[in-house]
Amino acid sequence: MNVRAIFERHLFPPLRFACRNGGERAANLRDLARLCGVAAEKAARAGAEEQALAGLVAAARAFDEAPAAGRAEALRAVLGRLGDLVDLPPDLASFLGHTEGSAAAPAAAPAPEPRTTGAEGAPVPPSPKTPASDAPEILRLEVQDTAAPPPPPRRPTASRRKEAAPEASAAPARIVVPAYAGPLARLPLSTLPGVGPRLEAAFAKKGIASVAHLLFDLPRAYQDRRRIQPIRELVPGERGLTAGRVVSAQEIFVRRSKRKLFRVVLQDDRGDRLALTFFHTWPALVRRFEKGKRFLAWGEVKRFGGSLQIVHPELEEAEEGESAALSAGRIAPVYRGMDELGQGRVRSLVETALGRHLADLPEILPEALRRERGLPTIHETLRRVHFPPADADVEALSAGASPWHRRLAYEELFLLSVGLALKARGILVEPGHAFDTSPARIERALSFLPFAPTVAQRRVIEEIARDMGAPEPMNRLLQGDVGSGKTAVALVACLLAVFDGKQAAVLAPTELLAEQHHRNFSRMLDGSGIEVALLTA
Repeated sequence: MNVRAIFERHLFPPLRFACRNGGERAANLRDLARLCGVAAEKAARAGAEEQALAGLVAAARAFDEAPAAGRAEALRAVLGRLGDLVDLPPDLASFLGHTEGSAAAPAAAPAPEPRTTGAEGAPVPPSPKTPASDAPEILRLEVQDTAAPPPPPRRPTASRRKEAAPEASAAPARIVVPAYAGPLARLPLSTLPGVGPRLEAAFAKKGIASVAHLLFDLPRAYQDRRRIQPIRELVPGERGLTAGRVVSAQEIFVRRSKRKLFRVVLQDDRGDRLALTFFHTWPALVRRFEKGKRFLAWGEVKRFGGSLQIVHPELEEAEEGESAALSAGRIAPVYRGMDELGQGRVRSLVETALGRHLADLPEILPEALRRERGLPTIHETLRRVHFPPADADVEALSAGASPWHRRLAYEELFLLSVGLALKARGILVEPGHAFDTSPARIERALSFLPFAPTVAQRRVIEEIARDMGAPEPMNRLLQGDVGSGKTAVALVACLLAVFDGKQAAVLAPTELLAEQHHRNFSRMLDGSGIEVALLTA
């Protein structure tokens, strides 16, 4: 078995699982270091380079130790190491090119060089070449020992390109929106500035179908970006935020893989330098790095040779002001499955939606109740859940234990309790059938059981019979351990209804269990003249 076949068998399937939905399932992948160790041992016997295999295992170990919020970025590091050994398949290669805040085109885009999109989501053609005086410094270098980028995605067929275009109805909304947000649930995202048909369809594919869905799509994690670190204080293997000005932008040719990568060098006020590496580039990205422009960069820091680097960082131009404030110098929210669209873009839209429509949400919890429970208003809750204050507890936020998360949990339970209470009140005034549940009827029903009921079973049967004898409908929950006789109690209740000339139905969660009940009931009621029928599917 050759090296590629080994990886296809042992590593590609779990990595494909972790890469789904923009890395959403990366946190569910366990023991990747062990899997890579097994694959590396076999690949070494097949002639793979041992140093590259060691790098792969080390990256997998870092993935296993990474927190849930950092798993997607750690997964890219594993794929980068795997790309040093074999050509990655298109789906894994495309995931390696998508990072938070990047404007990378979707993996299914047919052009070998992705295009950027405009404010309305429509493709923007590459602009004419910038004069040399305004363009970043571009060099062509040949290097021997740099990380090889993954291969570009294959050209999809015409039918595949058609599937790649997102449809507004491609996926149902996955966000539960409370009923009091009804008007905002009918307000399309296209009412927000910068959201055109393509971007709106892309959000709909992620389950965000309205402004209300955007507001109630709570962050899955939070990143502590309150402190901008000097480059020299960045720690390899950890994620960090730093700032610097562009001193060079280099297009590098990797001789071994015959591919190119793009590297930008930032220098901070102390003169320390940090490399930003991109395996996939497009004209708008290259034009962005003008010499002297200042950027804030966030990502996992790695040591390559004698220098520090971040692969596919999340970037903010320091001069952007308001936009930069959403992702730097604060606790930044991270949204589930939004890496492809860009976390920075999602934060900007959420901030816009909060500013325009947060006041439209009514406060449903009574003020006295909120004071008694120490709960914030819904308006403060949503604003702080998305953009926490600087003194917030990051661990409590990520665990869903902040005061604002507790408010939302309390509200959900409160509404559920009110709904059940209203339903119970409606049942009390709804006319029902009063069954004959006399002691004689109960004893007749008990006679069909193949055993004498226990004290607890008889007590529950009498309580149910008392409810059935009342003129309003019964709404009762029967709880008991496995084997405690719940089914026998249900059978007695059914017989009380049948003796009164009614029909009874027993619903089971599976067809197998329904067949089992049918066999048991048929055996116990054999010769009674009571018909027992089975309905499935």
